[in-house]
Amino acid sequence: MDRFFNHIAITLVALSLMLTAHCQAESAKQSHSLLLFEANIYRTLGDMSDYIHKEKDRRSLADLEKTLQNGDELVADFNSRWPQVAKHWQVLTRFVYSDLIEDDQADMVKFPRRYEVLQQQLVEALQKARAEISEGDIAADKRPLLMSLIHLEQVVGGYTFYNINVFGGFSVPETGIEDYNRMFKTELENLKVSDAALAKTLTRKWKFIEKTVLDYNKNSAVFIVRRTASSLRTLIQTGISDELVAGESS
Repeated sequence: MDRFFNHIAITLVALSLMLTAHCQAESAKQSHSLLLFEANIYRTLGDMSDYIHKEKDRRSLADLEKTLQNGDELVADFNSRWPQVAKHWQVLTRFVYSDLIEDDQADMVKFPRRYEVLQQQLVEALQKARAEISEGDIAADKRPLLMSLIHLEQVVGGYTFYNINVFGGFSVPETGIEDYNRMFKTELENLKVSDAALAKTLTRKWKFIEKTVLDYNKNSAVFIVRRTASSLRTLIQTGISDELVAGESS
């Protein structure tokens, strides 16, 4: 009888450990997806702005829709844990479709302003979710990659959004480009600890467009900035394990 109960006890302990490991793995996956989703928010801003900048051409529409789909896939990973983030994302995507993609007479003065409001609400919900991420959820060698991806998208999204507003004759938005640029470069420095070669390559490519990016309020070079950013994005995503990236790099 004692042997039977000992066996039951050992089995229960083993099941408990397996359940704990599963929960930890699920928490880590959700946290990674949340950070990737944060980057996707700003990529959406950039692709939406490029769509307007190119006067709704087919290629930019395909890019925008792919980014929106990528966001949906990432949200599906953490929707049960952070439903408020998913809710605000749905509001934003519905607005993009109804007031931009499907509206042939979209108001290009009002749309960017309303978009800013909805994006800010989404970011605020996301920041609350980020505060719940456990430190152990993000591997030390992945954090600089994830954070550099976020800051890259913030810079490029802000740059493209600024261009459709100012050079499109509309009001001047607050970009935060200088701050995002500093944060991006800081993460590239942090990346040297785990992958010095990749950090060197990313730094070299970024220096190629950094001056142009920081000159955003004087000159417009959307094509070269976005093309170089695409190359940087691919390198960063390659450094992140495939299972953590929803969708394919473009």
